[in-house]
Amino acid sequence: GPALATMTVSTVWILLPWVPPAASATWLETLVFVPMATVLAVAAARYSDRKGGSPPIPDSLTDGATARTLRLTIWVALLLPALLFAIAAAFSYERAFTAASERATRSVRAVEEYVLRAIEINESALARTLEAAGDLSPADIRKNERAIHDRLVWIADSSSQIQHVALWSETGQALAHSGEYPAPPDIGVGDEASFAWLRAHPGETFIGWPDGTSRATDAHALALGRARILADGRFAGIATATIYPESLTAFYDTLARSGEGIGFSLLREDGRVLARWPSPSGPWIRLDETNAMFSPMAGAVPGGVLDIEATAQEGRRLVAFQKVGDYPLYATCSVEHASILAGWYRDVGVLAAFTFPTAFALMAVAWIALIRTRREISAVRKLKAEAEHRVQVEGALREVQKLEALGRMTGGVAHDVNNLLMVISNSLHILKRLKPELE
Repeated sequence: GPALATMTVSTVWILLPWVPPAASATWLETLVFVPMATVLAVAAARYSDRKGGSPPIPDSLTDGATARTLRLTIWVALLLPALLFAIAAAFSYERAFTAASERATRSVRAVEEYVLRAIEINESALARTLEAAGDLSPADIRKNERAIHDRLVWIADSSSQIQHVALWSETGQALAHSGEYPAPPDIGVGDEASFAWLRAHPGETFIGWPDGTSRATDAHALALGRARILADGRFAGIATATIYPESLTAFYDTLARSGEGIGFSLLREDGRVLARWPSPSGPWIRLDETNAMFSPMAGAVPGGVLDIEATAQEGRRLVAFQKVGDYPLYATCSVEHASILAGWYRDVGVLAAFTFPTAFALMAVAWIALIRTRREISAVRKLKAEAEHRVQVEGALREVQKLEALGRMTGGVAHDVNNLLMVISNSLHILKRLKPELE
């Protein structure tokens, strides 16, 4: 009665999404709520037993109503937790992917802010590098390379994110370099398409210049480039500021740990991969033409989340992307479905560890109660049969006693009549002897 009502109310309570704790609440709230509801149900049952006392065995036991109720309880103890488990697992599944999407979105926005700060620092370094070169021609820069080199070293040392700054001729040869003096003439930077873009967009910053001049680390670095336009309007080369690749990867390390199934990348709108983690990036890595990111980048979509199907190289994953300010850059954070499902499996395993042992315990209790009830029903039926037999025997005994009493009464009356007849017979015999004439 009260226990069943309490359990029903508790079940409805946890399924109502607007009443905490709901099925979508944290596991801590749910695990606190369920034991308290169980304790309340047991307390209600014990209170009901004490208040009601020990009622007599009802006649309904003989028709199996209680046994049927207990059999129904066994099925309910199995099916209801299974149903609630399925509902909670479905809520947990949706919540796991929602949480992963929200985490990826937060992470990619953090990456956007970090990249914007890095670009701001490097654009400032670019401006100072161009200021150091002034209106000097490439030949004049070579003549004054020592003074310009010292100025470039000072600019590079002004920020821990800057690996080096450099000036390049219109053909891509090094004129002055903060990392080496004199600038080695055998190294170059850029490609024809990048130079053409800078010629066509004077004053704008080209992000993602593939600078492979770091001989000390042989690592791919991310550079920003800007055209040098002399006073007479001639294109005199470019200035670059190169970011330490470790600055981005170190920042990615603060957002996630390796092995979590999370990856970060910084892309240019043309599909070039500028930086990525945990996989290493290279100077000319591009996205495959069938990659799902090309569509939002082509449409200049500011941000969103994509559910990308599995490919031969990667499994299915969620990808949150965010356009970096007004620059032709996109930051992405990808989360593998497998890692999301691994977390969901752990949560469902914890829920199953609490749900099914409890359900099996309830089934065992109901099964034991059913066995005991069947025994009690059998005993009650035997008792009732014995009682009916006793009533029949007592009725027959009463009939026998009536007949016995009637026989005794009849025998007494016959004896009395016999005595009277003997008196009459003796009297007639005496009378005949005294008065023979009366014959």
